[in-house]
Amino acid sequence: MNFYLLSSIFVFCPVQQKKIWSILNSKPFFRQPQFPISVDEYKHLTYLRVKELIKANLLSDDEMFDNPRHKMILEQTLAMYDSSCHAKYTLSNTVFRETIRTLGTQRHEPILALDHNQQVI
Repeated sequence: MNFYLLSSIFVFCPVQQKKIWSILNSKPFFRQPQFPISVDEYKHLTYLRVKELIKANLLSDDEMFDNPRHKMILEQTLAMYDSSCHAKYTLSNTVFRETIRTLGTQRHEPILALDHNQQVI
């Protein structure tokens, strides 16, 4: 296995990674809690973080199709920051949205519109 090639996939685009980190550093609820919090508080904090990430539109469809590495960089950065936030963001954006989108019928368009307006999450 070529580890140099594998490492270049993740480190190749510092501009994209810098954009993600600037968003993570700009909002107060992205800061790690200083004291232990309950599971319910952590779930709520994760929900707020994911909602903000979706609102920030870190990766548009055009950017993803232009350079698929950006999606890998986004997922790697989120996984480094908080694995639960990464899992929830990936499930809502990738699994749910892409499943509905690939069904390809007109009756699913209202669901995509609701998802775009963050009314499904």
